[in-house]
Amino acid sequence: MLAEVAAHLRKNAARLEYSRLRRQDLDISSGIIEGAVRHLVGVRLDGPGMRWSRDRAEAVLQLRCVLINGLWGDFEQFLGARRVRLAAQPVPTRTHDAVLKKAA
Repeated sequence: MLAEVAAHLRKNAARLEYSRLRRQDLDISSGIIEGAVRHLVGVRLDGPGMRWSRDRAEAVLQLRCVLINGLWGDFEQFLGARRVRLAAQPVPTRTHDAVLKKAA
């Protein structure tokens, strides 16, 4: 096991330039990504009693990304240029199971 770890580190040494990344003031941990996910997803989709289908959750997350990145005006122009029309009836949801079922 230790030999495998050492071989992995030797193989990927060029990717482990943490001192160079720190000199460039870049993050080298996953904490900032985890915080962004918590902000993007958790704040909007993880409220008490909320249930989301995959398709609708994806649509909400895409809109939230547009909003958070300050691109709402560009998004409106994009939609206006395409003449997007909303469906008269809601799109049916595709449900999914949270737990994969074992094959019989």
